[in-house]
Amino acid sequence: MFANKTLVQAALIASSISLLSSAQPAWSNQWTDMFRTLLVPQTGVVNNDSIAARDTQITNRIIDAINANKLSTIDTQNLKSQLDRIKSMEAGYRANRAGGQLDAIETATLNAELNKVENSLNQMVGLPTNTTFGASVTTNVDSSDAAMADIKQRITRNLSSGRLTIEEARSLTNQYNRVISDRNSYKLDGVLTADETNRLNQAVEDLKRSIAANNRDTQAWPGIDGQQAAQAKRIDDGIASGKVSRSEFEQLKAESNRIANQESAARANGLQLEETLALATSLKDLDRRITASLNTSMGSGTGFPNQGGWTNDRDRLSDRDGRDFDMRQSFVLKRIDDASASGRLDSAEATDLRADYSRLEQLEASYRADGRLSSTELNVLQQGLEAITAELKEKASSIAVQYPEIDSKQTELKAKIDQGVASGRIKRFDGQKLSASLTWIASVEAAFRQSGGNLDKAEADRILADLNRLSAKIDRSASNPLQDLITRKNDLQRKIDENTASGKLSQRTSRNLRRELDRIGFSLQAYGPTATLPQADVTRLNADLDRLNTSITTGLSYGGDYRSGGRGDWNQR
Repeated sequence: MFANKTLVQAALIASSISLLSSAQPAWSNQWTDMFRTLLVPQTGVVNNDSIAARDTQITNRIIDAINANKLSTIDTQNLKSQLDRIKSMEAGYRANRAGGQLDAIETATLNAELNKVENSLNQMVGLPTNTTFGASVTTNVDSSDAAMADIKQRITRNLSSGRLTIEEARSLTNQYNRVISDRNSYKLDGVLTADETNRLNQAVEDLKRSIAANNRDTQAWPGIDGQQAAQAKRIDDGIASGKVSRSEFEQLKAESNRIANQESAARANGLQLEETLALATSLKDLDRRITASLNTSMGSGTGFPNQGGWTNDRDRLSDRDGRDFDMRQSFVLKRIDDASASGRLDSAEATDLRADYSRLEQLEASYRADGRLSSTELNVLQQGLEAITAELKEKASSIAVQYPEIDSKQTELKAKIDQGVASGRIKRFDGQKLSASLTWIASVEAAFRQSGGNLDKAEADRILADLNRLSAKIDRSASNPLQDLITRKNDLQRKIDENTASGKLSQRTSRNLRRELDRIGFSLQAYGPTATLPQADVTRLNADLDRLNTSITTGLSYGGDYRSGGRGDWNQR
């Protein structure tokens, strides 16, 4: 009997072990231990961090599902792979943030990825895929009108400065418009669901990443202003060299002026994306027309191809009276004068070229004595003008120099602007305008360098002069708050003195105003000449000066005591 009892107990124990092994497979401890390593918080991450809390919640659910034998080995491996990838993303985000804190877009991205893991887990254990447990599912990315307008303006600035091509800007604009359309569609019923919020968050994040991915540190093209400068130079050089006829020149100039007027009208209320795209497209079209004009060869039979379309057949001349030739003459003379003024020609070289030019004019006058130019005569004049142009080009082409001081000057000015804005000495709005001016100068330089990557002396001098003017403007914008307050105080002192002397302020009013001005002056004297005023003090003292200025105006209006309700004290004059 005892033996039978012992056998039964042994069987029960064996059965229990077998059941336990069945309920919790041998591999479960290995997997649960691996998942528990994911529960160790990352360095610097606080416990109430929404992503850290969600990581913990989902990982614990997976461990519970493993222990309950609800997940297969393949399912477990799949979930572990997903969580490892998300943990790697999270670690990368936190490594670039002070204190490991995530921003709104990073939080939304990680939440979207964790949603996928939780949906997979729910499907594996037989729950609805949209079931969530506790932790916050979404974090809203700022998709307000102001935030989206800022994104749009970034596209505008990058296109205008040449850091985006037209094609890239159009693609980003289409992406932006889709985000706006989706956002407005989601909001039609007045409620954003968790799924809609996640999709909107992801769309806004994708848009920002697309802008960052397409934006360059260098220019893809010279930008709106730089392209206009480059095209003006190409048109002028084209007519001067004879590669562009007078009629083509006038047409190209008219289109260039139209685009300039279009830009001025657009900038009046701040350049918008659609306007910038239209300007960039117009400039691209004009560039094609200029290139076509420069590359068109209509010089058959003259021996001088690409010279603007003159032929030996006088009836086919583009301009029977030689007006094209006259225009080319004026440009050549201007180029001689400009080269002499910029130092690219010395006085002897300039004198020789002007003498050649004068002889050509005398020859032209002789040919025109009968009131007309034959095709042969016009060809002779053209050859003479080409000889002068070739000599001018040879003598005036200075050695190409990179002018590194231009780059260092630009770097210096950018630092001055950034430091001025950071310290509060330059207002943020003024800083934006100054930065835009610096970008414009850089685009003009890029346009000049297009011809060969280098600047000649005249071009470098122009860029340096522009940079020097901008430097002076930065200095004027970088105000000293203490000095500004002292200047305002002195201006009010002078205003009181002048109006008291003229009798426009009564003596009593003047005494009261001076007493208030002295009080403000004592406050200013408390600061040393190099002291940095706290912003709160600057605001308070400016408010005091504003009130005093109002009091002076009141005293002038009523001719009496500014504290007497505006009626004045006529007996105290």
